[in-house]
Amino acid sequence: FLKEKYNNIYFSCPLEKSFYDDFDGARVAVGYNSGSLIETVCFGIPTITLSEEGFSFPVSYHELNILKEKKINCSIDRNQWLYDCAYSQWKISEIDDGIPHRRLLK
Repeated sequence: FLKEKYNNIYFSCPLEKSFYDDFDGARVAVGYNSGSLIETVCFGIPTITLSEEGFSFPVSYHELNILKEKKINCSIDRNQWLYDCAYSQWKISEIDDGIPHRRLLK
């Protein structure tokens, strides 16, 4: 539907090329709630996360009207979000040892 209506929209297709190849020249990334949006935020691509449940929601735009802008100058500070993201990651060996569970119980 969208491809027929808009000629300047590109949908990522992993069979054609890598997801990361799509970042080259990307103006913005749009999604509902996806781990892919976390990647676009980390790479500094302006991101629209439509679901409040999305991990990228705090550092994203939330409405499509930003697409009307000729240039999107993203001024969202990602630093604390990136720290929080790093603190929520665990290695398999740490999970196997029960470290995250003990940390949550403190």
